[in-house]
Amino acid sequence: MTLDSATKEDFADATMQDLAHRILEQLRDGPGVALVGTWPLQKWGIDDAGLLFWGLGALLGSPRAQSEDGARLYSVGEEVPRGADLEMAYHVDVGRPPSPPEVIGLLCCRAARTGGASSVVSGKHVYESLASSRADLAEKLLDPIPFLRPDVGGGWQDRKHIDLRPVVQTGDDFRINYSRYWMDQGELAHGEPHDEITAEALAAFEDLLNTPGIGASHRLETGEMIFINNRHVLHARQRYEDSALPDEKRMLWRVWVDLESSS
Repeated sequence: MTLDSATKEDFADATMQDLAHRILEQLRDGPGVALVGTWPLQKWGIDDAGLLFWGLGALLGSPRAQSEDGARLYSVGEEVPRGADLEMAYHVDVGRPPSPPEVIGLLCCRAARTGGASSVVSGKHVYESLASSRADLAEKLLDPIPFLRPDVGGGWQDRKHIDLRPVVQTGDDFRINYSRYWMDQGELAHGEPHDEITAEALAAFEDLLNTPGIGASHRLETGEMIFINNRHVLHARQRYEDSALPDEKRMLWRVWVDLESSS
């Protein structure tokens, strides 16, 4: 079986279905994060584990493309650009158009030599903390601002467009849209700076995200998985140091999944 020929029915045995059900409960009705461990990667091998991981994602919903060539299973760490080992601030994955993925899944195949722990925090908690102290700033986050997004018809980095969306969407369909890089680039591409209160609201939200101990952290070890509700939970990653040996460098499989009820 290959990823090109695989369907979710190939993975729908009782054990996998039960695991998918428990993950969905955590993502929808729990904290929005599910930590799963530990698969025997030394026994299975990285490629077979990746195929099974994709199958688990397919049982959660619909795995979606993560690159211009349509890859639905992405190797994080296979090609590491300069600076990728630095600390990554809290954000949600913007994904590819037309909307961010609902779920992010990561399977650790090889951990970094040191560092690289992942952190998560509830977007609703951060928003409500801001609303309790500065309701005027929290309300401003409900107004659309420009995000720079990869163009659906072009390359991942070459052609982009502006997408207007609020940082926070409240109500029954609560969503958090926060990725400072794409927000800052959107502001530049739009050609007009944010008004004073919007800039203050974004700075206040970021200050809360930088509050020590606001989130929970865990360093994924080989065979461990984490699934994150990308609409409710922001994630970050600590700086890491990698091995100089190619076969020992940090590597994770990633899936982006849209749940059956996503819109």
